[in-house]
Amino acid sequence: FVFSMADNHECGHKHKLEVPPVASCLTSITPPPTQTAVKIPAEILAEYNGMDLKDLLDSFLELQEQRATFYSSFEKGFKEYLDHKEHSVFRDLCTVVTSAFQRISLNVKAIIKKLSILDRVKPGQLYAPSSWAKVLQEIQDYERLKLQNTLRMQAIHTQYLVIQENEQYNSEYTALDREHRTEMGNLIEGINELLLEVKSGVFDMAEAED
Repeated sequence: FVFSMADNHECGHKHKLEVPPVASCLTSITPPPTQTAVKIPAEILAEYNGMDLKDLLDSFLELQEQRATFYSSFEKGFKEYLDHKEHSVFRDLCTVVTSAFQRISLNVKAIIKKLSILDRVKPGQLYAPSSWAKVLQEIQDYERLKLQNTLRMQAIHTQYLVIQENEQYNSEYTALDREHRTEMGNLIEGINELLLEVKSGVFDMAEAED
């Protein structure tokens, strides 16, 4: 992450400010674009063999809970990094979080693949929507954008702490922070609405089994 800013308004001279080592750590977590093909290991796909619709959705909800737990640990670790500037500690946390997010993402992709098969085998099945695979993929897309937004703002916040005495950057940071919070709120709202749909579907299925 490199931020360019003017030294002063009169000369318009630019200089580049490099962010502390946390930048490389944040970059390592950045998720790939949606169009990037990711091969799902056979052993992960095998974990979901024989599962019915409810089992697959239950497994997805468990993965979402794990994702939320790691998000909480990551945000706490970042705040501690800002307080103590212990690069090695935060770098170790990034390694753990990166591995966890990658594992969760691969498992979600495996579930989506299994649901896609169910959609083809049993079109128009009960417990709307018509395609659970599409619902989960939409949540996954939201989560990717949420992570990208989180990393972008953490990098910007780190830069701000380095040069916070500069009045120009203060105003730029305030605007970016406001934009980030608005975007994050929209993403979280979208995720929660879809998760509610999944949870309602699972509840209806459980009720039908009783």
